[in-house]
Amino acid sequence: MELMAPISVCALLLAYFLHNASAESYASLLM
Repeated sequence: MELMAPISVCALLLAYFLHNASAESYASLLM
């Protein structure tokens, strides 16, 4: 259970950024 918390938090953050990020901000994030 101790490992599941940070994994779920990372998944939530990733889903949040992927949902809200436009192609422009995503490209600038990769640079």
